[in-house]
Amino acid sequence: MDWLIGKARGKPGGAAIASNGNSGSNSTAGPDESRLYTQTEYASKQISLSADLDSLLDQPLLLQQNEWIATHVTALYENVGTLFEAVFDFCTCDRFTGPGGVNFGVTEEKAKKARANARNQIDSALAQCQELLGQFPTRYGQAFLHDLHSASGCVLRHLLHILAHIYSAHYDAVLRLDLVPHLNTVTRHCLLFNAKFRIVEDRELDHLADLQAALFGGASAAAGGRSL
Repeated sequence: MDWLIGKARGKPGGAAIASNGNSGSNSTAGPDESRLYTQTEYASKQISLSADLDSLLDQPLLLQQNEWIATHVTALYENVGTLFEAVFDFCTCDRFTGPGGVNFGVTEEKAKKARANARNQIDSALAQCQELLGQFPTRYGQAFLHDLHSASGCVLRHLLHILAHIYSAHYDAVLRLDLVPHLNTVTRHCLLFNAKFRIVEDRELDHLADLQAALFGGASAAAGGRSL
């Protein structure tokens, strides 16, 4: 599951890709965005894996479900963090939004008072994810959180919001950085994982309906599709 370009996300200032200061951001992303990412030419790009992604989610017989869920949630956190680090310098967005202008962050009034732009809010979301993941057991025999499903849901929800923001506000930067296959594969992983273990409710994914249809050839993640 560590197929991306790194593991845990470093400090924002250490982003590997430098921006020119004004390209790649779309602080006014809204209903009129072009959504290139829904076009087959782009949505079909995936990282070549050793096996079908859906089959890689099958829980090994000798592994507890809690351990399997924690393994995937941790890997997804690392990969989404790596993707956001790649576009970090491009993100000058005032609001933390997704497709169609859906708002994932605090209200505009609160954001202004706290001077919380999209980048700051995403950093806060990733920090909360890291705090929750820090409560996962790291040694054999340690007990899992009694509310692991809830904690995993909080993490996955944040990660899906961040991915949605990257697609809707920074897809042009993703194209230039040649990260479309990486972004699509990580997003497919998130959606297929959620469909398999029901971590986040389907109604919370409505804003990703067009993207899901594109990534899964017109089907939902729950219907899947066995080929990449």
